[in-house]
Order: sequence, then structure tokens, then C-alpha cells
Amino acid sequence: YYRERVGNDKLMWHGTTRICNLGDNPNQLNFCTNSKCSLCQILQFGYNTEKADSRGMLGKGIYFSPVSSKASHYAENTTSSKYQALILNRVAVGKTYKTTKALKNSTGPPAGYDSVCGGGGLVKFDETCVYDEDMILPVMLYLYKAS
Repeated sequence: YYRERVGNDKLMWHGTTRICNLGDNPNQLNFCTNSKCSLCQILQFGYNTEKADSRGMLGKGIYFSPVSSKASHYAENTTSSKYQALILNRVAVGKTYKTTKALKNSTGPPAGYDSVCGGGGLVKFDETCVYDEDMILPVMLYLYKAS
């Protein structure tokens, strides 16, 4: 519903913690049951703002970037897998508030906006933060060899 109402879908990347070896073996594609494996939790149940880190520069929300290398900074493996994982998402950013200043205590966009984009002098590559998981649709898991 939210995505239909707000619109302005963008394809964006999200890097997250991977505790299992999902995807290492193409014949074994079962999600793990570890609740700390953010990758499997997102792919099975969707994003959850309750689990969002409140220490981000745009406050407590879920972060995305149109630049995969930016998202890869947040892709963390806790196994010996040679692969890292990114999730490509359709994000309904709606009307985006653009800022070059940190909004660390934020729990939502300013009034009249649906998302927040940090860019300019704040970071090298833009990041967009959304505060409602209904704005996000994961569309693809991308595994790559970390260098």
C-alpha cells in the first residue's frame, strides 16, 4: 500500500550481515534459522525497522545506496565464505529530503517528506534512509567475491 501511495521507486543496494553460507553452493539454497543472520531474515521476512541501527548518520532507519560499492561497505561475513552479499531493492523513496548534514537522532523524515538522502560533503556517495519497511521490496540477492 505504502509503495503505491508514495511511489518514486528507485533500485538501490543494501549491504548486511551474513552469518551463513547461503548461495555458496548453488544446489543448497535454504535460508538459515539464525536470527542474527540479517541476510536470511530480510530475504525470508522482509526488512524490519525495529532492528535498524540508531547510530547511522541519518538516524534510525534502513539505509540504501544506488552505488553497489557504497553498500558493500556494510556487507559483513562472519563465516569463511569467499563471497559477500548485497540485496538489490525497489525502494519507494517518495519525496526525498536532501541533506549535507548528519541527522543522527532522527526517527523519520522531516514533515512533508518520505525519505532522507545524505550526500554532498556528508559522504562520497549518496545514501538514502527510509523509516518504514513497507517502502522496500527486495528483488535480487547478489553474491560476489570479496577482494
